[in-house]
Amino acid sequence: MKAIVKAITKANIAVGSVTSFLVYAMIAVLCFEVVMRYIFSSPTNWAYAIATIFYGIFMMLGGGYAAVYKAHVRMDLLYTKLNRKGKSIIDIITFPFAMIFFIPYLMACWEFGIQAAVTGEVVNQVFAYHTMWVKLGIAVAATLLTLQIIAKLLEDIYFLAKGKEMEIEI
Repeated sequence: MKAIVKAITKANIAVGSVTSFLVYAMIAVLCFEVVMRYIFSSPTNWAYAIATIFYGIFMMLGGGYAAVYKAHVRMDLLYTKLNRKGKSIIDIITFPFAMIFFIPYLMACWEFGIQAAVTGEVVNQVFAYHTMWVKLGIAVAATLLTLQIIAKLLEDIYFLAKGKEMEIEI
C-alpha cells in the first residue's frame, strides 16, 4: 500500500513541479503581447490563445500536485475542528461522493482525448492546432488527480487501521 501511495504522490509532485514552469512561459507570451501592443502598436493575434492554452494545462496538471499538499478548497467549518481520526473517517465517508463525479469525468476526458487523436481534430481560432495534446493533457491531469484522491483514501485507511501516519519519503 505504501509503495502505491508513494508512486502516485511522487508522480503528482514531479508533474506539478515541471508544469509550474509553464507560468513563466505564459508570462513571457503576455509580456511580449503587451510590448507589441503598447510600444510598437502592433498587437499579435495569437498571444492570448497561447497564454490560455498554457494556463489551462498549468491549472489542470497542477490539480494532483495541489491534492498532495491539501491545497484544494474545502468546507472547513466542521472539518478543522476534528482530530486526525475524525478527519480520516469523514474523508473515507465522502470518498464515494467524489468518485461519483470523478469517474464519469475521467471517462469523458479520455473519450474526448482519444477521439481528438483519432480524428485529427483541429481548432482554427487564430492558428490551427491539434486539440489532441490539450485534450489528452486534460485526461492525464484528471487521471493524476483521481489517483491522488485514491492515495489519500489509502492513507486514511492506513491511519485508522494502524493508528499512525503512513510515512512515505518523497
